[in-house]
Amino acid sequence: MLDFFDLEWDDSLMHTTANGVSESMIIRGNEVKDFDPAPVLRKRERYFSPFDYYRIELVTEEMYRPWGYKPQYYTDGKKYTKDEIRELFKKPFKCEEFNFVREQQLGAAKERENMYKALEERLSRPANITEDGEELVPIPWLKPKKEFMTGKLYE
Repeated sequence: MLDFFDLEWDDSLMHTTANGVSESMIIRGNEVKDFDPAPVLRKRERYFSPFDYYRIELVTEEMYRPWGYKPQYYTDGKKYTKDEIRELFKKPFKCEEFNFVREQQLGAAKERENMYKALEERLSRPANITEDGEELVPIPWLKPKKEFMTGKLYE
């Protein structure tokens, strides 16, 4: 966004302010002040296992690569056939363990069905090609400069 608005980086961009005065806000009972990268970097181990993250990155990494993101879990670069990927996704995700009542189980079955449809859609063409056959390419002003691409998301 800095490139788009032709602005220079300043550390003050990491602070919440109103009319130049430091300000905080209450969101769901928690005080929020300044930019905190922790929620972005926090892993959700309670809901997703490393194997879950691996599978997700396996089918999404080529969408993120042009933006400079590097996988955190799918790091072996192993190539899978479409059938092998389908087999990987047949194994339940950790978050699927949390269905306690019959309605939740029925809802989870529907969600799993939707996931399979999304997976088939994803496997049907390269990740950077739309349904209309158009190629998606990063918009230059949206791609951060190399000096800003530091930290855990880019390692």
